[in-house]
Amino acid sequence: MLVGLGILVLCGVGARAVNQSQDRALPPPTGRPAAIHPAAPLQALTSPSAATTAVEPAAASAPAHSANVIELLERAMSAYERRRFQEAIALLSSARTFEPADPEIQRALAVSYRSLGWEQIETGRYEEAVATFRRDPGVSGGDGLMQAGLGYAYVQLRQDDQAVAPLLRAVELEPGDVRAYLLLGELHDRRNDLSQAAVFFQKALTMSPGDEVIKARVQKLRREQDQQSSFVRAVTRHFTVQFDGHENRDLYRTVIETLEEAYGEVGRALSFYPADEVSVVLYTGKQFQDITRLPGWAGASYDGKIRVPSVGYEQQPDVLKKILYHEYVHAVIHTITRQQLGGIKDLPSPRVPFWLHEGLAQYLEAGSERGTVDERLRPLAQRQAMIPLTVLEGSFMGLNAAQASLAYAESLSVVGYLVDRHGMYRVTRFLEALSRHQGIEPACQEAFSLSYDALQTSWQSSLVEG
Repeated sequence: MLVGLGILVLCGVGARAVNQSQDRALPPPTGRPAAIHPAAPLQALTSPSAATTAVEPAAASAPAHSANVIELLERAMSAYERRRFQEAIALLSSARTFEPADPEIQRALAVSYRSLGWEQIETGRYEEAVATFRRDPGVSGGDGLMQAGLGYAYVQLRQDDQAVAPLLRAVELEPGDVRAYLLLGELHDRRNDLSQAAVFFQKALTMSPGDEVIKARVQKLRREQDQQSSFVRAVTRHFTVQFDGHENRDLYRTVIETLEEAYGEVGRALSFYPADEVSVVLYTGKQFQDITRLPGWAGASYDGKIRVPSVGYEQQPDVLKKILYHEYVHAVIHTITRQQLGGIKDLPSPRVPFWLHEGLAQYLEAGSERGTVDERLRPLAQRQAMIPLTVLEGSFMGLNAAQASLAYAESLSVVGYLVDRHGMYRVTRFLEALSRHQGIEPACQEAFSLSYDALQTSWQSSLVEG
């Protein structure tokens, strides 16, 4: 990126400007070259103009502002190299007042705005990124990467309606930007517009035919379209529930009532209430397996939508309540931390360990059984045979039933320990720290004043001591 800005400036005003300094090593540029070798130094900015041996009288006296422009560009380049993007933007904007029509200064500004905006995204400062990408419409409106950044920032802020226009503009300006198509697919999937979501994911797959993640997503969307074509939709203030009208007509009312209870109880526990509707889909057992392709021990799932197999729950209301609370907590965690759900490569997204996801979901589900879990784990802790938390940071979906049972037990135990020792407020603060793209180690330090290792050691010691 640094080289990119240097090339832009070298190709622009600096290549036309005249400076009296004659001690530059490079030969003078001739006019406005189509390309400059990436290693061309900033010295070329102040190189004398072409054909110095036969200078026309009018060119011999450069405009008075040329030296000012060169100084501003040099200072902008220096600021950019030090990652002081705000300063670089200010200096380039000043240079533009002298050369308002120069396209290379415009392009250099675009590079600087891009760098600043994506840096803000990478540190979870999405509101600031939106402001950056919108600050100079004359620059951002014609830059596909800035439009993609603006759209992604809106997606992370859950401002989906605002995200669509810049993402559509991004694919218009940069038709090869796979990420923008994937984000558009995500947005339409969130809206339950499966057919349009499939169109965008298919376009992305056409550009990346070897990407197995995108291929699996396209296949899943097609299965959903087939299965849910006859589903009925019920909408409440906080949830959209889709279900087979023949199979689940009676059950859906119970589901809606339970989810509204979860909205209040989980919201009070975490001091957070999602503003957007949460999508829920009720399936028969076979439909659930066909859509999710999850292991047999999975009782439900959350992948941006709460997906629940409804078989047998009419006779097991307590089990259904636990499952709905559990999956709703996952939805809340994703919203708090702004985790990216689509598996889109090269897009920055917070990393929340699975043990925290699953532990908090179990802790807040109705009828948590933490005491029994701690008793089960005590012999393992005494033998130092616990699964390390670092191993439990990734998905549990590849585990067999016995391994998954232990992973869930440890997750519940450690979250219960954190709540008992530090309070739910600190656990929520841990989530908020992770939402700013902090790693697990600095997030632990911020929330609990403990290192990650110390957290694990103190938790396991508490199990041994009983």
